[in-house]
Amino acid sequence: MSIYNIGSGKSYSVKEIVDLAQKHLKKNISVQYKNIKRTNEVLDVVADYSKIMKELNWRPKFDIDEGLKAIVEKMNF
Repeated sequence: MSIYNIGSGKSYSVKEIVDLAQKHLKKNISVQYKNIKRTNEVLDVVADYSKIMKELNWRPKFDIDEGLKAIVEKMNF
């Protein structure tokens, strides 16, 4: 049994995700950011999927923009 990281290999801010979601929802949703730094918070996280790529030949099928678009379309928001 193995443990794998699954991700895109890229890092996105909360604002970037919100902006992409709003684009696909075609709605401008009010979002409040407090910009409070939390103790021990990791500011940049990137999933390294090289192990699963090497062992199982897995790669992401979608980037975050395509994935959010597919979710919005499937959920009929």
